[in-house]
Formats: sequence, C-alpha cells, structure tokens
Amino acid sequence: MLIFRKKHMLVKDHLRKNIVTIQQDATFRDALEIMVTKKTNGLIVIDNDSHPVGIIDSFLLIRNMIPPYLRENPNLAQFEPEGVFYKAVSASLNKPVIEMMDDLHGVCVKENDPLILAATLASKHGFRYIPVENKNCELIGLVSRTDVKRAMAQLVNIKDDPVIK
Repeated sequence: MLIFRKKHMLVKDHLRKNIVTIQQDATFRDALEIMVTKKTNGLIVIDNDSHPVGIIDSFLLIRNMIPPYLRENPNLAQFEPEGVFYKAVSASLNKPVIEMMDDLHGVCVKENDPLILAATLASKHGFRYIPVENKNCELIGLVSRTDVKRAMAQLVNIKDDPVIK
C-alpha cells in the first residue's frame, strides 16, 4: 500500500551528515588510512575550496592496486608467487587519489532538491553517493543508494531501522 504525500520527498530528509572527505591531492595510502580509521568504505574527494570533485571507495582502491595483467586475466592470480599482494599494495601507496577517483563532473544536489533528482543522477552516472550542498554551495552531506532504498521502503510502508546520522 502506497502512502501518498502532498509534498516531494526532499534530499534534506534523507541525507547522511556523517560524511568523510579527503583532499584531491591525497594518496592511496591516505585514503586507505582514513577509510580504516573512520570505519567507512567511501570518501568524498574535495578541492582546495572544499567543493566535491570526486568519490573514492574501497572498490576503487582494490581495482587500482591490481596490476593490469591480472585485471586482463584474473586466473593468473592463483599462480602468483608469495608476496605479490604486498608488492601490489606497496606499489600503489603513493598513487594520487585524483587518478583513481570517480570524477563527479559537477554532479551534486542541493538539500531542497527532490530526492528523485539524487536517485536519477546516481542511476545515470553509476555513482554510489551523490554529494549534497546547501544554498551557499557548502558540502553538508550525501545521499547514498541505501538512503534512496530506505526512502522507497518508507513509501510502501516497509519498516527499516535507519542508519545513525
């Protein structure tokens, strides 16, 4: 049964405020350290003016530490000598985040935008997160695929425990 609402579902009612950012000039090691210490799998990459420019997540870290020959033929990984994982990670430590991130290309929503806009942008670009800015263009949060899923569940009266924000 659908719950009909007179107003739009707005981004501000479904955003996560506990975001973790990283500067665009940071490295693979910096991103890994922040993800581990902050217990998160994704970071919003910001420029020197604190505007979101990209997203880096644990999948991108993994993808970027795998040598190209193994990406082309994953079966070769089972024949790699001992220590190859260590060597692959070590070789990636100084790689710039800006070379690994998913570039946002200016994709961002405002807190008073309809939630369907964030969902549409995430779908169109394949992003796991959409950054949210306030009217002053300051980063205030993000909307994730999980947040959109929970909003859909709310509309059809499926109970879910919300993430602590």
